[in-house]
Amino acid sequence: MLVKKVLFSGILTAVFIMTNCTTLKELPQKKAIDRLRKDIDTILADPRFYHGNIGLMIESLDTGELIFQKNPYKLFMPASNMKLFTAAAALVRLGPEFKFKTELLSSGIVDSEGTLTGDLVIKGSGDPSFGSTYFHSEPAAIFDTWINSLKALGIKRVEGDIFGDDNIFDDSRFGAGWEYGDLQYSYAAPTGGLSYMDNCIRITVIPGMKAGDSANVRIEPDIGLFRIESNISTVEPTRIQGVRSVRNVGERLIQLSGTISTDHSPITRYITVENPTLFSASVFKHLLEKNGIEVSGEGVDLDESNKAATELQQIAAIESPPLHEILNILNKVSHNFFADQLLKTLGKEYHDSGTFTSGIAVLKGFLSSAGIDPTNYFQYDGSGLSRYNLVMPVQILTLLKYMKNHTFSEYFFDSLPVAAVDGTIENRMRNTPAANKVHAKTGTIRWARGLSGYVTSKDGEEFVVAMLINHYINPTSLSSYLQDRLYILLANFERK
Repeated sequence: MLVKKVLFSGILTAVFIMTNCTTLKELPQKKAIDRLRKDIDTILADPRFYHGNIGLMIESLDTGELIFQKNPYKLFMPASNMKLFTAAAALVRLGPEFKFKTELLSSGIVDSEGTLTGDLVIKGSGDPSFGSTYFHSEPAAIFDTWINSLKALGIKRVEGDIFGDDNIFDDSRFGAGWEYGDLQYSYAAPTGGLSYMDNCIRITVIPGMKAGDSANVRIEPDIGLFRIESNISTVEPTRIQGVRSVRNVGERLIQLSGTISTDHSPITRYITVENPTLFSASVFKHLLEKNGIEVSGEGVDLDESNKAATELQQIAAIESPPLHEILNILNKVSHNFFADQLLKTLGKEYHDSGTFTSGIAVLKGFLSSAGIDPTNYFQYDGSGLSRYNLVMPVQILTLLKYMKNHTFSEYFFDSLPVAAVDGTIENRMRNTPAANKVHAKTGTIRWARGLSGYVTSKDGEEFVVAMLINHYINPTSLSSYLQDRLYILLANFERK
């Protein structure tokens, strides 16, 4: 009996020792996490954000541990963090090798003298990269293969019009909730089934030879669709300077004002076009004539023509880069136009309806498969420019975790900006522990700021972060500073 008591006592002692050994082993890690949470609380307690709302969730991808949360289930305007949802849905539903195809069609025949009696039709596919300045240093070069194909057919004259067919998408070019005052700027470029050069024209302002001279202004492409009124003067280098551009909605008049110093490099502005389809067709007509092919008619939006549809035959076609390359521009540059084009493409591919509404329906189906309840998620565009968009930090966190484990995770991860390396955070967190360790998507519209993605700690642990700030009244630079402090803290963290 005595032996049994001693044996039982020994077992209890061993269990006690083992339990306490485990506790002692985990204690430093617990202290490290507790300290990390206190440091995060200190960062978020910045009194300059007293009037704002901050939503934050941080989870360890290595352990599954929830590190921190603040307002995880409250709704926030995501700004360009909305692109995380659009990019993920496009990647998963369309595949990384998906390509757009824009066709050149003809409705006529060519006679022995090289005259095409009929029209040329550019059939759009919703391709956001067609003639984009992000893929082509000389956007007009995208048409070279078509011009060469026409010449190979012996065509010297087109007795007809150059039509643009944008019917793969609807004609609702702007997302609900976009601000009226933004519509002239490149970040609010209109969507279109046929688009060229990101649906913007490029204006370059060059200083005159001496102070008092008018500045020189160059417009590209200069095809006569737009009229420029410039009141920009050249000033001495010590003078305050700046260039302002205005194009009212529905007008093709661009008004320029301001000053530029004699020693200043050229200033470039991108201004949106009113009708992307007309713009694309008109550019092609201009280039045909520039390359020796006469055109009797005009560049025309097919929707605005009374011509009846005739049998068309394909002359040539241009394929886009694969989708994963388009996503790199979308996320790293935070390209609104690319995101909105992809959202409508989802609608066209899955519901045969190239609209924002159909695209959002596809995206919400994707969210359900990713474990996100789409009934508590509000989306009105693909880019995040709409002020009607509302999402929760927990939804962003769930999406990022889902994509990290997806077959296409590498494409998604690589498309995100990298701190101190590239994209919209190229100049942030430089010379800090977070440099090259943060892959995250920014977001900025008035009163809304976001930075959500992945960060690797000092000892190699990977965290996923969803962070949104709304209704702050400070300069945006302060919001960036607060976000950067958080990511630097995580990058410098170690459990040991």
